[in-house]
Amino acid sequence: MEKIETKYKMVDYLLISLVPLSLLVNVFGTIIRDVRIATVFTLVHIFITGILVIINNTSIQKGLIKESKIMLLFLLFILYLLSLAIFSGHKEINAVVRLGTIFAYNFTYLIFVLRFRNEYEYIYLSYKMILISIIAYLIISNIYYNDFQLHLNQIMGSRYQGILGTNAHGIVSAIGTMFSIVLLRLNHKKIFILSILYTMFNLYITGSRASYLSLILFVLLFDYFLIEKSAIKRFIHIMLAIIFISILVMYIPNLIKLILKKDILQAFRINEFSISGRILPLIFGVETILYNNGLPIGIGKANIDAVLLGRPLDNIYIIIAFEVGIIGLIVFLSFILSVLLKSIKNLRKVAFSDSFTKNEKVIYKFSTIIIIIILFHSIFEAMLFSGFKINTFLLLLLMTLLSKYNYKLKLLK
Repeated sequence: MEKIETKYKMVDYLLISLVPLSLLVNVFGTIIRDVRIATVFTLVHIFITGILVIINNTSIQKGLIKESKIMLLFLLFILYLLSLAIFSGHKEINAVVRLGTIFAYNFTYLIFVLRFRNEYEYIYLSYKMILISIIAYLIISNIYYNDFQLHLNQIMGSRYQGILGTNAHGIVSAIGTMFSIVLLRLNHKKIFILSILYTMFNLYITGSRASYLSLILFVLLFDYFLIEKSAIKRFIHIMLAIIFISILVMYIPNLIKLILKKDILQAFRINEFSISGRILPLIFGVETILYNNGLPIGIGKANIDAVLLGRPLDNIYIIIAFEVGIIGLIVFLSFILSVLLKSIKNLRKVAFSDSFTKNEKVIYKFSTIIIIIILFHSIFEAMLFSGFKINTFLLLLLMTLLSKYNYKLKLLK
């Protein structure tokens, strides 16, 4: 593993602890049945870190970053909406709180840009802290909520809930597997093989299809974007085989039984309410946004109406449109795409550049793929800027990392 002799300040550790702590405090808040504590703790963490970053930061990279200007525009738009909500005597205090937290969470991008170090050792430490927090959560969850049964077709019956719920537990496990794979790639330690097995076991017992699809997409993209030929490619093929075999193990026992009963849809849970119950609220969400001419109307009342149709709105892009309107959604997506499309375009340049080390090339590729995974998963689950926060800060952290690498490439021209 490549090392750089660097002494970090407290603010540097506070910065990279934001992602792992956002997971663990959410777990604590869920256990004591008061998630507001987790939100308050996270906001205080952001505030303190932001103040320390401003105090300790001596220079701002000029030209860095076009994306920062788009984010500033997005934050100013949220402040405008907040002022309308506050000074117009808006009665729904929750709407003001939601807008305020969205502002604070996105503001962390600017904090990351000002201070986050794009040194390999620092990035490796942040990745390792994220994986440790995920493993810690899974262990706590398995101890605290230990009602899973280990027989082959249990997924078709009772799915493992964990502390945060089935789908949240599933995506945490999937992200844990992804980080285990990249850390194994960066530092060939057997402990990361064990973490792959443990996180995949936790993913398996949830039966979370969106999380499984996210992991499969990750492995396929990691394989596709693998420029250099190495043993890791064979390892990825083995991982794909394990994933598909585990899916077969999950479904085969009941699949045969249900085929004999001529009930194919039930075999893959296609006709269950978790799918059909998402469709009507999604249609309702789109129609409501169009009916209100794309203006922000808040998710509060809309979610209540959506529940009457089936379940709460799960598509995060619809939720963002409800909170900040079509204009806000366009600005937010412009911010993400300004980084993501540039990074995809630069993948080959980075791969063959002598200015990037071998491990930095892996980090660049991994960060690009994880952003794609988070955006993909957000189509099915509302775990970005609402309820579950690890995806939010992970997205902004990786966006910062790619922004800095892309800026480095620009300076090399």
